[in-house]
Amino acid sequence: MAGGQRWGCTPGILTLSDLAVKHAGAIQYDWMVRFGQAYDPPGEMGWAWHFRLFWELVKDPGSHLAAAINGWEYPVSREWMVAADQYDAFVAANTHKGRPKPYPRPWRDQEKKQFGRATRPQSEIRAALAMRGH
Repeated sequence: MAGGQRWGCTPGILTLSDLAVKHAGAIQYDWMVRFGQAYDPPGEMGWAWHFRLFWELVKDPGSHLAAAINGWEYPVSREWMVAADQYDAFVAANTHKGRPKPYPRPWRDQEKKQFGRATRPQSEIRAALAMRGH
C-alpha cells in the first residue's frame, strides 16, 4: 500500500510499471539524483533491482516519488518532520493567546482537498449507497 491506495497487480512489476507511468517525472528525477543513472528498466540493473529500489523510494518521504504518490506538494525528510513538530511544540508552549496555527505540512493541504462539497447530487449519492446496502 502506498499513498493510501492498494495495488493488487500480480506480478508486482505491473504495479511498478503503472506507478512509473503515472509519476514519470518524479521517478526519473529520484533515479538520476540517488542512483546516478536514468530510469530505464530493465537496463543494466534488471527488473528485480528496479523493483526493489522503486519500493525503497516509495517508503522514503524525502523522495519526489513518495511525495507524488501521496499527493504532497513537495517531499520532506524525516528530520524535517521532527523539526516541524518541535517548532509547533515550542510555539504552543510560548503562546498565551489561543491555539497557534501549526507549521504547514505538505499532507495537510492534501487532506483538505480530499474532503469538501460533493460533486454529485445527493439523490445520486444516496442511490449509490443504497445499492451497496447502506
